[in-house]
Amino acid sequence: MKTIHLMACCVSVGALISTGSAFAQATSPDTSATQRSAEMDSGMGDIIVTARRIQENIQDIPLAVTALSGDSLENRGVRNISDLSGVAPNLNVKNTPGDPTALIVTIRGQGVGDNLLTIDNPVGIYIDGVNVPRIYGLTAALVDVERIEVLRGPQGTLYGRNTTGGAFSIITKDPTSELGGAVEVTGGNYDLWGVKGVLSVPVSDTAGFRFVAQRTKRDGFVENRDGYDLLSDNSQYYRAKFKGEFGRFSASITADYAKIQTGGSAGNLSGLTPATDTLPEGGATTLQTAAELNISIPEAVDYLRNLIDRPKFYSSAGVGDTGTSVKSRNVAATLEYEITDDITLRSISGYRHFDRVNLQDQEGSPILLLTPYQTTRDTSYSQEVQFLGGNSDLNWVVGGFYSDETGHELSITEVTPDIGNSGFSQTQDSDIKAKSLAAFAQLNWRFAPRWSLTAGARYTTERKTLVSRNNNIFGCAVPVELRQDAAVCQARLSDKYSDPSWLASIQYELTDNARVYGKFSRGFRGGGQNLRGSGSVESFAPFAPETLTEYEIGFKSELFDRRLRLNLAYYYDDYTDVQRNALIGSPGGGVATVVTNAASARLQGFEGEAMFRPTDRLTLNASVGYLDAKYKTFTDLTGDRRNEPWPAPDWTVVLGARYVQPTSFGDLAVQVDYAWQDDQSLYPSASLQDQVTQKAYGLLSGRISLTEEDAGIEIAVFGRNLTGKKYYAGAVSLEALGSNTLYTGEPRVVGFQISKKFGGEM
Repeated sequence: MKTIHLMACCVSVGALISTGSAFAQATSPDTSATQRSAEMDSGMGDIIVTARRIQENIQDIPLAVTALSGDSLENRGVRNISDLSGVAPNLNVKNTPGDPTALIVTIRGQGVGDNLLTIDNPVGIYIDGVNVPRIYGLTAALVDVERIEVLRGPQGTLYGRNTTGGAFSIITKDPTSELGGAVEVTGGNYDLWGVKGVLSVPVSDTAGFRFVAQRTKRDGFVENRDGYDLLSDNSQYYRAKFKGEFGRFSASITADYAKIQTGGSAGNLSGLTPATDTLPEGGATTLQTAAELNISIPEAVDYLRNLIDRPKFYSSAGVGDTGTSVKSRNVAATLEYEITDDITLRSISGYRHFDRVNLQDQEGSPILLLTPYQTTRDTSYSQEVQFLGGNSDLNWVVGGFYSDETGHELSITEVTPDIGNSGFSQTQDSDIKAKSLAAFAQLNWRFAPRWSLTAGARYTTERKTLVSRNNNIFGCAVPVELRQDAAVCQARLSDKYSDPSWLASIQYELTDNARVYGKFSRGFRGGGQNLRGSGSVESFAPFAPETLTEYEIGFKSELFDRRLRLNLAYYYDDYTDVQRNALIGSPGGGVATVVTNAASARLQGFEGEAMFRPTDRLTLNASVGYLDAKYKTFTDLTGDRRNEPWPAPDWTVVLGARYVQPTSFGDLAVQVDYAWQDDQSLYPSASLQDQVTQKAYGLLSGRISLTEEDAGIEIAVFGRNLTGKKYYAGAVSLEALGSNTLYTGEPRVVGFQISKKFGGEM
């Protein structure tokens, strides 16, 4: 099919690939092997991406995207999305506290605080062009992928759901034109075993299927006091993909199924709150400990202090068989029809469904302080239609997007059950429905030699509905004022939100290999309802969309006969109606935690990426990201919170090197990567920040492989966190109950991989 090239655009900082292998794999599909080899001998080849839903050379457009090929991910030893933290400037990826199957993806300081069905993600996740509204069960999403693309900054024009932080796009591999396949076996410490199989079956010269299956099992990194594995992995993943071209029509259809079972997160008490006039050190945590163990208050304090000062880092004082189970079924379909030589119609359809069961030991102690049990079910449909047209000097895209999501979330929590009237239980039982409808258009105009202009806009209307049946030990927690029937514990809340987003950018080509640009863009994150409302009308109040307006200037270049790529950018963000957890008053003089538009802020930062290929065998890469984020306003019942730390590190630095040495047995490749991040508050709203802050640290990873291309065999050893750095990956603040908790990060992981390819190119 004819490729329609949208030239100038777009959103932010210049782009880079992170390893030499990525460049080799990301050249144009029409480029011959001989031409690719010549390009690599003279420098670094073109990188073709679809970050703007079309095929483009990443260095020809001012688009904020870091792209890594599937081979690049293998070279880095990346096994799941959480391993990608730091591969791009100002990118931070972590598992959520209490659920290793859920992710928090933060770009330029924008990340979700709670994984609830009523809260949208400020970073859009896309798989084969389809929006993923909820980030549960994605740990297997990097199986047999062509590449990933990480876009930074507001993505309000061309992507289906508006976001303030950026977008994270995963593109799976297509079928090949020849019959072929591959088998890979993985083994490692902690009894890691995995097998992956890929089969590509052509059915004609222009159509074929690709089948993928993966099975992984690994013991937990940590055992709790009852001997149950924590952070274990027992997962299976299956995918089938069809792609075909039939004259002017083409189709790509993908279906996948995943079943993931993990042990619970490894949490431990990190500190106690000071004593007050009415409560001992540790507050309700100490009172529950004393009552449950039938010991005195001083003995309970000593008991808890001993849990905090545990001798082994990779251990947990928690109890019970905790963990998460997720099953997901997904379908994505992209259909294209070339109406004329200059106009193409594209349809992107998606269906996603998952079921999740989660049992947490929230505070990481043997005491029954807080034990939530959660089930989540969610189904979403999406449909996007695009018309693309124009020529090399003036081109355009117009389209529309629709999504429909329904879900159910149930959470049953027992809190301090042994301290008399202070103990209670609560149940959050909610149905959600969310519909989104948007229209968008973007025009790209090369109005003079070396000058190009882009203007785009999008208007979105969303309807969010919450049906709540929340209750607690005292009975129905839904206020009578909100019920449709005073005798029935149920409220139906519905709110409508509409917001525009836009983009304007200008670019000037200094030379054929260097350009500067400036851009002005706006994005928003949708509003919603408070799923955890309890007792008061105010606790069920909706929160409005948050908006982010970004100003950016950037420089992109290729120097020294394309041996060096150097990209720089500075951005400034005006952030309003920021969605944050805040305290409000509740009946009887108590307080409740709700999501409100409690704050405004300004963010600014710098991003730099460089890749240097001094010889044909050695590739060096480096990136740095700096974030300076400050609240302008932020208050709740606790007072002025403007000095609260931002939930992202100020600095991120990545260094990498890859060296390939031909031998008589094949190519010997050595890959080394080091990712460092600054101090980070893992729970910014905690008052005792020393109990929830992870100091600056770096993780070293590496991979050594021997590849015999003619035989299609590769043997590799890999390692992550090779220095055995002890660090925390998450935190929960339970200061209302007297304590804080930190969650242990992964230890040193080492292993081997043996793969065999057969048939055609895979």
